[in-house]
Amino acid sequence: MLGVQLFKGSLLYRCHPDNATFAIDGEDATVCAPPVAGEPTGCDAGSSCLYYGENPVHGTISFDSIGWAWITLFQCVTMEGWVDVMYMEMAAVSPFASIVYFVSLVLLGSFYLLNLFLAVLYDEYTEGEEREKAEKQALEDTGAMELEQARFILTRTLTLSAQTLTLTLTLTCTLTLTLT
Repeated sequence: MLGVQLFKGSLLYRCHPDNATFAIDGEDATVCAPPVAGEPTGCDAGSSCLYYGENPVHGTISFDSIGWAWITLFQCVTMEGWVDVMYMEMAAVSPFASIVYFVSLVLLGSFYLLNLFLAVLYDEYTEGEEREKAEKQALEDTGAMELEQARFILTRTLTLSAQTLTLTLTLTCTLTLTLT
């Protein structure tokens, strides 16, 4: 939002030779400050600063709206051509404000925020791996517990069956001896 407030509409003007009859070439023409009475526009002698109506690089470098400002900021944060954007704004607005804004943006944006974003992605990735390992371990532990429970039940059942068989045999032998 600060970029929109500082630089809105500043890249729409280009230097144009006074004696030329051809149209302003937008890509090769120098960006200049809008003409204000008594202030220099940044154009060479024999040329004047005229309204061109389109932002540089076919309108893709712009601070005229929030959407285009985000795209331009993303370009600067990824350090792709940020110096060119800064030089254009230095010629159009103010060298001091442009330098402070863009150097701060690059230092904070590309070196700090981009690395912070990557650190959050890495952290989420490692947490996901740890969660998967914990789930796998829990399943293995659950399987081992169920196996131990099954062993215990089987052993208990066999012990009870053996005791019942022994009791049954004892009773049968006792009854047989008593009857005879």
